Amino acid sequence: MKLIELYDELPINNILGALHFRPDEIVYLNPEAQGLAQLREFFRMKGLGKIGISGFNARFDDLYDITSKLEAIINSGRSDEFLIDIGGGADMLLVAAGRIYERENDVILTKIDPKSSFARVISKSSDSAARGRFASDKSRIVNTVLENAVLHGGRVSAQSEDDVYEYTSDFIADINKLWRLCMRGPEDYLPKRSSPQIWNNVIYRISAVEKYNSSQNRYHTDHYSVECYLKELKRLGVIGYSGNARDGYYGFSYKSPSVKRLLSKAGNVLEQKAYITCRSFIGKGLNDVKVGVTLDWDGKGYKKRKELRKKYGKAVYDDVELAAIYADTENEVDLILMKGVIPVFVSCKNGRFDSEELYKLSSVADKFGRKYAKKLLLASDFRHMTDKQTAAHLRARAETLNIKIIDDLYLMSDDEFEKALKAAIFEA
Repeated sequence: MKLIELYDELPINNILGALHFRPDEIVYLNPEAQGLAQLREFFRMKGLGKIGISGFNARFDDLYDITSKLEAIINSGRSDEFLIDIGGGADMLLVAAGRIYERENDVILTKIDPKSSFARVISKSSDSAARGRFASDKSRIVNTVLENAVLHGGRVSAQSEDDVYEYTSDFIADINKLWRLCMRGPEDYLPKRSSPQIWNNVIYRISAVEKYNSSQNRYHTDHYSVECYLKELKRLGVIGYSGNARDGYYGFSYKSPSVKRLLSKAGNVLEQKAYITCRSFIGKGLNDVKVGVTLDWDGKGYKKRKELRKKYGKAVYDDVELAAIYADTENEVDLILMKGVIPVFVSCKNGRFDSEELYKLSSVADKFGRKYAKKLLLASDFRHMTDKQTAAHLRARAETLNIKIIDDLYLMSDDEFEKALKAAIFEA
């Protein structure tokens, strides 16, 4: 089978036919040179490197030239079965494809919806069995986070979960305990502010202790909140605690390296709660979920890291600041989800944020998903993080950038959080 792809500026449109039909050869009409190289790398990564990939160029504004080139491709392999994917491409290419379909009895047109993975087949054949061979197969039209990055010309240059967290059932239970503490606060503590705000302040003070680099640390503070939260953390079994924070002298140790990492930054607990919730959707609409992903826009930083690791060893490879020198642009994304071939970019905010954060989320989503990307922002306590005027501005800006905000998470139960997240991810 030979597939003719009308090359499109949206990378996802250039792979749907290949993923669905698994042809022997793909001919891209009017491809960009760099885009063709990206596609070859993408298909190698997908295990489809044996597919022959070539390009054919015609004048964009000359319908006769485009039609002639398409006829030449078909005449070069009359024994082959030809499909033309009309899911992308410039208008003139689509008109030419229609002309070829009218002239040639054996040419089949196809169009695949990237959101539903439904394949529409247009054929002159009345043989239902023959047409049935092209029935939709959603299981084939899926990408991982890494594959999506490569398709869009970049790379995943860092991803934290495999290196830091061990997602045992015990650790997942700890995430849920800490999430409830972050959202509700200790039972015997009556906060004047919202619980997420106090959590941010407490975790900041606790993490400052790490400057002393000891498993049993001392840090001077007179903050009453720290004492209340440390006692609750001890009761939950995630730290060992001695002393009294109100006296300005205390010590604590962590249950595990994963818990230590989780408590190193205030926003980690929201990221991890969102991550384990989204993981439960795998096989139920999602096919990949990653947390703490650094995306290298052009792959240069990734390639340089490989060179440094090979030459100097893992220590230099993991030095993000050194390797970032060789990357033009990098962005860290809290969570990236894959819904088939559609990427969903999620930003988690457990504290204040401004419009710059919205622009960052929008820019990375536009680069690595274009118009198909979904953008979500999770805010623990939006109503207390800023004044009404600023909040209204942020909401308006988010709407302009097509970013869905799920806010006031601290008021939600676990079931409500899951339902809100699921609705935002899977809405049409």
